[in-house]
Amino acid sequence: MKQFIAIDQLSLNEHGTLVCKNPSGRYYLRAHFKQGELDGVSCAYSIAITFNILNVLNAEDTSWNRNEHEKATAGWELIRFLNTPSLYPKGISSNDIIKIVKQEYSEFVTIDHTGKRAGIPLKVKECLDNNLPVILQISFDQYETQWIVVVGYAKDKDDKVSYLLTLDSRKDLRIGCFWNGILNLDRCITLKYGFQYITDVVEMVGLDDAIILKKR
Repeated sequence: MKQFIAIDQLSLNEHGTLVCKNPSGRYYLRAHFKQGELDGVSCAYSIAITFNILNVLNAEDTSWNRNEHEKATAGWELIRFLNTPSLYPKGISSNDIIKIVKQEYSEFVTIDHTGKRAGIPLKVKECLDNNLPVILQISFDQYETQWIVVVGYAKDKDDKVSYLLTLDSRKDLRIGCFWNGILNLDRCITLKYGFQYITDVVEMVGLDDAIILKKR
């Protein structure tokens, strides 16, 4: 039987919606953004998700009774900034992320770039054990990539990490769920796109890059 482990910041509110708690416990922030709610690239959403989970910015209370179209939280402001078409017409690379964070948010976070694909699963587990979500880049082919946020993992009976549990901004997050994507580390073959990635469909992906943000 597999053991599923998610970072401590995540919880479900009274409606079964995934939220992350401010350390004071006085308010909750949304823990998942869906692409299409605002136009733009997946990385913008992944950074916003990570910032909210880390409670990096002084975001407003995300009240689930408020008008759904009111996008006033710090997460939304960050997404708007990163979605400026003239700034990133071809999407955001890992170098862009590093530059953005260092220039705009170094007061709030430090950034770590693994740079070694083979070591990503072990590095991700280490971060998750310290309640740090990880922004992960996967690729479907040489043209299409996606940024997702790893928020947990699953271990098999031998205590080996077999799945990474992710929040994927391409996909809906069902009520009562802590993740909407699973990267199957047990189903890796020798091809570049050898990892099985499961959402509402099953896709074969490559594991390309990992960005780790830590709150100062």
